Amino acid sequence: MEYIKVGKASDDLAIVVDQLIHPTTKWPAQLANRGLRRYTEWKSYLIDKDLYPCDGRREMVRYFVDQMRKRIEVEDDHLPLGAPVIEIGFSITPERRLWEHRRHRNSNYLMNLAQAIFEHVFPGMFCLQQKIIFTCYRSSHPWLGEVVLTQLGQGYTEGAGGFSHYPAGYFNGSAYRKTPERLWTRFEATALSGDTLEKLMDIEAATAARVVAAKATRSEKERENEDIMALKIRRQECILRAVKAVRRWTEAEKDMLRGQLE
Repeated sequence: MEYIKVGKASDDLAIVVDQLIHPTTKWPAQLANRGLRRYTEWKSYLIDKDLYPCDGRREMVRYFVDQMRKRIEVEDDHLPLGAPVIEIGFSITPERRLWEHRRHRNSNYLMNLAQAIFEHVFPGMFCLQQKIIFTCYRSSHPWLGEVVLTQLGQGYTEGAGGFSHYPAGYFNGSAYRKTPERLWTRFEATALSGDTLEKLMDIEAATAARVVAAKATRSEKERENEDIMALKIRRQECILRAVKAVRRWTEAEKDMLRGQLE
C-alpha cells in the first residue's frame, strides 16, 4: 500500500491523506517526510513522543488491504460491495463515541485510514454511516452484544468484512467501572416494564418485510441491485433475531456461553 511505503511519493501522499479529514495541529504534517504516518504512528507519538514506525499497525494495514483485494476478486467489480465494511462497538457515552469516530480521534485507525483514502481517491463518493442499534440494559449486554453482533455482521478484518482487529468485548471495562450493578438492575427493570422495546423491534422487522415484498413489483432494470438489498435485509433480520434471543437467554445459558468464550 502506497501510504505506508518508503519514499518521497509515499510521503507526499501521506501529507495529503493525514490532513484530509479533520486535520489537527497535534500531528505536524512535516512528520510524513520522516516516514511517519498519522494513522499508524499517532498513538506512539502522543504517548511518549517516540518517533518510530509502528510495525504492528502497518502489518495490520497490509493484512486488511490483502483481505480486501481477495474479497473484491470474488465480487462483481461493477457494483459496490454486497455488504458494507463495518465496526460494532459499545460505549457508555455513544453520542460522544460517534463524534470521536467522525473526528478521527481515539478511534479505529483502520477505519479512519480507509475513510481518508477513499475520500482522497473517490471524493464525495463514500461516507461513514453511524447507527445506534441497541441500548444495553443488562450488565452482560456490552460484551455479549459486541461479540454476537460482530460475528453476525462479519465485522473482523479477516475476509475484509469489518475493521475490528481485536476480540469483540475485550475493551468494555467502562460498562462496569462507571456503572454499578444497582444501576444495571434499574435499567433492566425500566426496559422490561413496558412493551416499547418489543414494539420498536417489530417495526424494524415489518419495515424489512415491506422492502422484500416491494421487490416483486420491480422492473428488470430495478432488480439489478436486488442481491445487494437482500444482503442488507438479511443482516438486519439477523441482528434483530440476535437482540431478541439475548433477551430470552437465562443466566445459566449466558454463563455457559461465557465459559466457551473464555
